[in-house]
Formats: sequence, structure tokens, C-alpha cells
Amino acid sequence: MEDAAAVARLGHEVAVARLGRREGGSRSGKGQRKKGFKIRKKKYRLCARDEQGAWACSEHRTMVKTTSLGREAILQVQKIIMVDYYCKLQKLGLVRWIAFGKQLHVINHLIDVINKLRRYKDRRLKCGLFYVSPHTKICDVVVHSRLYDMPLKEALTGSRFELKKREEILYITSLENQTSPSPLLYYRL
Repeated sequence: MEDAAAVARLGHEVAVARLGRREGGSRSGKGQRKKGFKIRKKKYRLCARDEQGAWACSEHRTMVKTTSLGREAILQVQKIIMVDYYCKLQKLGLVRWIAFGKQLHVINHLIDVINKLRRYKDRRLKCGLFYVSPHTKICDVVVHSRLYDMPLKEALTGSRFELKKREEILYITSLENQTSPSPLLYYRL
């Protein structure tokens, strides 16, 4: 009998130690302790990062956190799908349909997506590290960068040089659009 009581007491102490409680807790009227506090298990998620954000390394490969480049790529894919669908409907005479007037909010959503893309693109081009182009065969985008091909210092130097050249070209084209371009302008190249 004493052995059974000792085993029961030992089993109770192991259960209490497993739950993380040393002493205390509430007691029932018969002197037996209730179950201890519940401690949640810590869960860790293995993630991989790329230029579009952090992905969970699981079967479904869910996106945990996106970067601005990732959000721009998602919007770009949405734009490609919507514009393609809109062009197909326009060939079928979309403008003459009665339902066209009722569904203007969908077209306004497309315009909002295009405006968001313009803002992301302006920020990305100001930085000059990544370039996005549509994929030729599937409905997706391809990200190009100097960071993939060369070390960081060389990539940053090349992107700064490209930004300076782009600013000069934009400056020249803005002056050419004016009425009287200066002949000294072409010596800056």
C-alpha cells in the first residue's frame, strides 16, 4: 500500500514539474491538488527571405511579411490579369452593355491598382536597385537587379551611376521639349 502511495506521489510530482509549477495552486476539499497551470508551447516557424518578403518554409509556402517590391509585384500581376480581361470584354462590346454602367466600381478598382503601382514604381526607381518586367510566357513578373550578379559595393556604385545618367537624360529631354534648346546642352553627355 505504501509503495502505491509513493508511486502516486512521485507521479504527481513529475506531472507538477512537467507543468512548471513547484508549489501552490488550489486544493480540493480532500487534500488532492488540481491540475497545474497550462503553459503554451513555443512554436517556431522557419522562414526564408528574398527580395519580395519572408516566406514560411512549409508545404503551402505562405507569405509571412512582404516588402514594397513584393507588394508591387503582386499589384503588377493583378494589373496584367485585369487589363487582359478588360481587353477581352472590350472586344465583345463592353461599353454598350447595360451592366457596364453598373460595374464602374470594378473599373475604378483597376485605376486604383494602376495608381498604387505608379507610386511603388517611383519609389523603386528612385532607389535604382531593382527592375521589374513582365514574364513572357506566364502571368508573372521577373525581378532584375545588379545585386544578383556582383558584390554589394559594385552594385551600389553601378546603380548610382545609372541614376545620375537617368537624371541627365531626363533633364535633357525636358529641355528638348521646350521651344528653344540650348546648343551647349549636348556637351554634357
